[in-house]
Amino acid sequence: MWLVRVGVVDMSSVGKSYLAVEVVEHYKECFPDGSFWMTETVSRLEWQRELAKPAEKTRYLPPDDDPGKTENERQRAKHFACYLAEHEHALLVLDNVE
Repeated sequence: MWLVRVGVVDMSSVGKSYLAVEVVEHYKECFPDGSFWMTETVSRLEWQRELAKPAEKTRYLPPDDDPGKTENERQRAKHFACYLAEHEHALLVLDNVE
């Protein structure tokens, strides 16, 4: 298993997000397990909510989960985090994180 971390840092509005989109698009064949995008959050609850969103969008939900129930976000976030940990060819982009 391999893990690559890349950080792009510069002033605001210089095109960092655009660069990330272009890199993901160019190398998408390297990530057959999926490419996922999260934006900046402040609190732990917001991180949990953002990590639960890809689980909902891809319908990769824990067993017996009801997508309509927001109180299941913690369980969805944990389930999706396990997916990322178990699938080495998945990509998670964290955008606007300080």
